[in-house]
Amino acid sequence: MNTTDKINLENFILMRDNVRKIRQNYEQNVKEQGKEVFLEAAKQIFQTNPNLEYFSWNQYTPYFNDGDECRFSVNYDWVSIKTTNMEDGARDLRICDQYAWLNPGYKMKPRLESYGVSSYEELQQIAKSIQEVMKIFDYDDYEMMFDDHKTVTVYSDGTVEVEEYEHE
Repeated sequence: MNTTDKINLENFILMRDNVRKIRQNYEQNVKEQGKEVFLEAAKQIFQTNPNLEYFSWNQYTPYFNDGDECRFSVNYDWVSIKTTNMEDGARDLRICDQYAWLNPGYKMKPRLESYGVSSYEELQQIAKSIQEVMKIFDYDDYEMMFDDHKTVTVYSDGTVEVEEYEHE
């Protein structure tokens, strides 16, 4: 190969950079549109549950999984909820507790008056509506919209707070 046959990499580098910009714009567009759709769905949750102030969840890829592949996931069953009429100091309710709320033999039921609702069935309705909406999106959607290792809180006014989530 003589020196006049040298490959001109500058053009390929410019084309590669252009492709990367296209991909970055595409990913940003998908992220923004995904959030818009999610927030429209969340708006329905708050409209059907007017006492709901916010709901939140953690999403992350575990650092260790007993030798199995570590995969990103969303904790649908560990969603926390807070109603507008909750007493000060009452802890957020976890959706995973809903089965205990409806079990007649369960002794540690939350006090309804602490949570500003009239029945355990009302709590279950709130939990069910959140889970139904959340499960129409898949893990890839949540990772694209909110990133990995996050706690996501959705408020009734439409704002979303995304914070770092530390885990083992």
